[in-house]
Parts: sequence; C-alpha cells; structure tokens
Amino acid sequence: MRLLVFRWACFTQADVEEALNKLGIEFDTFDTSVKRNLYKDEDFIEKVIKIIRAKAYDAVFSVNYVSSLSEACHQCDVTYLAWSYDSPLNIGYIHILKYPTTHVFSFDREECKRVKRAYDTNNVHHLPLAVNVGRFDSYQLSPSDWERYRADISFVGQLYDNIFEEVTSVLPDFYKAYFNAMNDVQLKTYGIDTIFDGLSTDILKEVSTKEFKDSLSELYLKEGSKETEENEISPGILRYLMEQYVTHRERITLLELLGRHYNVHFYSYQDNQILQNVEKCGTLAWDSEMPKSFKGSKINLNISLRTIISGIPQRCLDIMAAGGFLLSNYQEELDEMIPRYACEMYSSIEEAYDKAGYYLQHDEERKRIADKGREVMLRDFTYEDRLRRILKTAGLGSKLGK
Repeated sequence: MRLLVFRWACFTQADVEEALNKLGIEFDTFDTSVKRNLYKDEDFIEKVIKIIRAKAYDAVFSVNYVSSLSEACHQCDVTYLAWSYDSPLNIGYIHILKYPTTHVFSFDREECKRVKRAYDTNNVHHLPLAVNVGRFDSYQLSPSDWERYRADISFVGQLYDNIFEEVTSVLPDFYKAYFNAMNDVQLKTYGIDTIFDGLSTDILKEVSTKEFKDSLSELYLKEGSKETEENEISPGILRYLMEQYVTHRERITLLELLGRHYNVHFYSYQDNQILQNVEKCGTLAWDSEMPKSFKGSKINLNISLRTIISGIPQRCLDIMAAGGFLLSNYQEELDEMIPRYACEMYSSIEEAYDKAGYYLQHDEERKRIADKGREVMLRDFTYEDRLRRILKTAGLGSKLGK
C-alpha cells in the first residue's frame, strides 16, 4: 500500500506519520500551501493533481478535512481520507463532501449523525481521536521544569473572543433577550446542543436583517461570507458564534472561581483582564512543553468548546497520556469510553469546584485515577488502531502489510 500524506502545521501530524511507519505503510508527503478559507483553491488543486498522477497511490490522507483535496482526488479517481479533530467540520460545498472517493472521519458522533441527516451522505464516519503515549512518556520533568509547571490546577486553551453582545447589539431587545436566554440554558446543559435545536427557521428569518448581516460580516466573519448575502443567515454561523460565547463564559467563570482558592495556571496567548486570580503563563509548545504542564499539575481541566457535542477532545487524551489527572466537563463519549476510575467529570461549574477541592485533598486517589487514565490511553486509543479502522472503512484494509 502506498499513501500520499498532506503535511501541514497540525498538532497530530508527526504522531500519524510515526504510526504509519509502525504499520509498515509506504507513504510520501507533500506540503503545498492551500487557502483553507477557499472551498476550491484552484491553484492547490492543480498542483495536487500533478503530484497524484506522478505515482500510483492507493489513497491520499490528511489530518482535518480539506475540500480542495477532496476535489483533486475526485478528479484523479483516488480515495481521499480525512481524519478531523476540527469542531465543527468545515464542510464547504456539499457536492465536494459527497464525492464517492471521499471518506471523512470525525471524533464527534453526534455531529456525524447531524451531517448525515442534513446532507444525506454516508461517507462521514465516526472515529474517536488517538494519542501517542510513548511520546508523552519521553518527557521527564527536571527540577527547573517542576518549578515552572507545578500547579494545583491548570488549563491549556483559549478564551475565545467575547464579541457576541457587540454583534447582536443591532437587534431589537426582544431578540437579544431570546438569544441570551438560549446561551444561559446551554451554559448549564452538557451533552445536548440546545442552541442548535433552538435556532428555528422562523427566528432566523426574522433576524436576517441587513443590519444584523452587516454586523456579522464586519465583526465576526471579518472577510465576509457569501452566506450573509443570502436571504437568511446560516444557522451554522449563528450557532458557532453563540457557542463560542458560552464557552468563553464557562472558561472565564470556572477559572476565576478556582483561582480565588487555589494556585491555577492558565496557558494561552490571550490575556483577559477579567481573570485576576489566575497565573497567566503564556503559550506552550504543543509537542514539548504542554506534556510537562500536564505532568506538573495536580489537576488538569478540560472545558470543551461547546460545538463539541458528544466527542472526546484531543486535550482529554493528551492529559491522560501524560499521566495527568483529568477533570472534564461531561462529554457523552468520554463517559462511555473511559471508565469512571480513569478520569473525573462535572456537570456544573459548582460541581467542578467541589470536585477540584476534593481531589486536591486526596492525593493517593487522584494519582491512582491518573495512572488508570494513562493505562486506558495505552490500551484503547492508539494511532495504529485508528488508522487500521480508517483503511478498513474505506475498503483498503486488505492492502495493509502489502
């Protein structure tokens, strides 16, 4: 078997390529630049077609779905495999997604169901993410590392822009109150996307005024979007804006609450002035520094982006692979796939605060859970297993080892 692998600056690229080598799969890589904001980058497509036709490939693979890659593979009649950690999926033109040569794998089961229902397609598959435990084991903390990364609680991630209120300021008070109520409900609800369900066709029609579409384009979409030129605002655009806002509120509230009582490290390029009681530690290199922060923290938080409905975010797997203790908001698949003795979850900000306090006082129990989490990652979440499943689903499993 021979694969062509699109190489770009994604978090898991090196781990995927290491697993392909372990499986004995021959592959070539290419890194031609692509404008991912374009659903059909014609220059990129032309370059990829030339690369594909220069050698016989069984399939082309990329981390995350790139619609221009799907188009190039379709024109060459070559299978395209995309394994996405994006949320939500950046679908683009539906006809390109639905090509029979294309197979997209998403870590969020509920989003897969939603895409299949909405677009009547069977080539979007559910596949949980993976983690390279061996790489995390290779990082050991020196005395200076312990000084830098030691913390009661840490969180690695962004806060998201708090522009929802500014974008919606042009709406009548009734609709602003309606959307605020939807945000409040989602903030207190885990495992269900209440915002998506609440964005009815009637509401979208009523708020799709020129003023609101201009506000969305100028403040949120930045470069503008063809979707805002249509008669009605896309529910996907409004949903993502609102769920970013809910995520912002949850992360700010929980971090500030915990920071008033414990030593909390916040790793991010962002510096929000509302956070007064956490230690703002700047950014971390994902492949070298982040594992050390997980090892040095007594408790590692996962506060999921709310567009992730049921899936297990990569952050959760990375924390457990590093042997760190994971305290996560409730995610349905995390509850199903990870035994309760291997991580801890919360279903409200109050419960998160209570559980953080409990586990900071029970060192042995916390360490035992962290050790079990690492064991589960090593056993059930390997890249080799996931790649075998991708190839088998695409009808290429028989070529493994050949």
